[in-house]
Amino acid sequence: MKLLFCAMFVLLIACNKEKESPYSKSVRQADLYYKNEKYYEAFQIYDALARVDSSNGEHCFQLAKCEYALDMDKEANQDFHHAMYLGYDKYKSYFNLAIINLFLKDSLSVVYFKETLKAKPGDEEAQFLLSETIHRNRKDAGLK
Repeated sequence: MKLLFCAMFVLLIACNKEKESPYSKSVRQADLYYKNEKYYEAFQIYDALARVDSSNGEHCFQLAKCEYALDMDKEANQDFHHAMYLGYDKYKSYFNLAIINLFLKDSLSVVYFKETLKAKPGDEEAQFLLSETIHRNRKDAGLK
C-alpha cells in the first residue's frame, strides 16, 4: 500500500510539473549554442531576446560575448556598456571591455582594467593584465 501511494505521489508530481516556457527554452538553447562555440546561432537568439526583453542586462552581456567571438568588436563594445547601464555585472563587463581593447587601444584597456579592479578589488588576473599593459605601453613609448 505504501509503495502504491509513493508511486502515485511521484506520478502526480511529475504530471503537475510546469512546462518550460518558450522564453526559458530560448535562453537555454542560446546558452547551449554558446557553450558549444556555435556563436552565430547563439548571437541570433540573444539578439532576439535582447529585443524582446530590452531591460535585461544579462541578455546584452551574452549578446556582447557572441559579438566579440564573431569579431564584431564595435558592437560588443556597445553592448557591454549597455549591459552595465542596465545594471549587469560591472566587473565582468569592464573586464571584457579591457580584453577587447587590449591590442587595439592599450590606453583604453588600462582604464577598463582599473575599472575592473574598482568593481572587484584584488582580482589577480586583472592586476596582472593591467601591469602587463602598462609595461607594454611604456616599452612602446621608449620608457623604462
